[in-house]
Amino acid sequence: MSVLKERIEFYHTLATLLEAGIPISRALKQRFQGKYRRAAQTLSDGLAAGRTLQQAMLSVPLFSRFERSLTAAGESTGHLPEVFHTLEDWFELNLRLRNRIISGLLYPIFLYLISICIYAVIDLFTTDKTPTTILIETSFKLLAPFIAYALFRLLAGLFLYRSLAGKIIDCLPILGSLQHKLESARFFKAFGLCLTTGIGIAQSIQLSADCCRNQAFRNRFLSLKEILQRKRCTFSEAFAEVQTRRDIAAAIPEMLQTGEQSGNLDVYANRISRLRSDEATLLLERISKLLPLLVYLILVFFIALKIIGMARSYTDMLNNLM
Repeated sequence: MSVLKERIEFYHTLATLLEAGIPISRALKQRFQGKYRRAAQTLSDGLAAGRTLQQAMLSVPLFSRFERSLTAAGESTGHLPEVFHTLEDWFELNLRLRNRIISGLLYPIFLYLISICIYAVIDLFTTDKTPTTILIETSFKLLAPFIAYALFRLLAGLFLYRSLAGKIIDCLPILGSLQHKLESARFFKAFGLCLTTGIGIAQSIQLSADCCRNQAFRNRFLSLKEILQRKRCTFSEAFAEVQTRRDIAAAIPEMLQTGEQSGNLDVYANRISRLRSDEATLLLERISKLLPLLVYLILVFFIALKIIGMARSYTDMLNNLM
């Protein structure tokens, strides 16, 4: 079972047990899967030592800022079951998105591996390279996608979520749109939950901004708190100060104004989150459909160039013989 599936099961079990009236201290003594068995024991020990659940989560690297922030909101209002269901739903969405990305990349990677093998056969008959040299080069090329993925996983935590990286990605047509959809979904999901549980606007903004993964979005949403305090305005008016063209295109300002006018800002925040999550899912589906075709065309182009080069070499060889 993957860590993401273990995470979903962890929050589902806690939410179910808390709704059944079982205290959190007893709920954490269940036999969870994988890494969450030890994590639950650490949380249980932290609670026994007098710490809050959110404070105990700080000592477990497995829990992200997003999880700790929502847990803090749930603890302060007594709505932990709702928080755990929210986290369960959120990570189920992440699992679906990840599976779509993986399924979309499988075929392009397969085409890449086949093309590298074809390249090796062509090189064997059209170049002066030794079989050993071709074998070494081919092995490296076959491993290249997996090495690139390992480096991405290693460096993503160091650079991908920094403010500068977020601003650069935001300028890109497709990746920028995807980043905006996911970060907006995180913020408004947490914001709607905080408002539902009775937390004030200022604290809700603080907790919800902490749920964003990229520092650039975290800073942008945190600025709403400062605008509210300085201008004594409504949330929608403060949001108008920091809104972007992507926010306007998604009709986020209009939905916030409607939510405030109807007295259901929390409901509309949840709608915004659901809308942005659905849009991110659709965008990933489109990418997963276009990516194999794009890779296929690139590979066909390079294989065609290789075949043309081979044909030219044979033509030159025949001309020299004649």
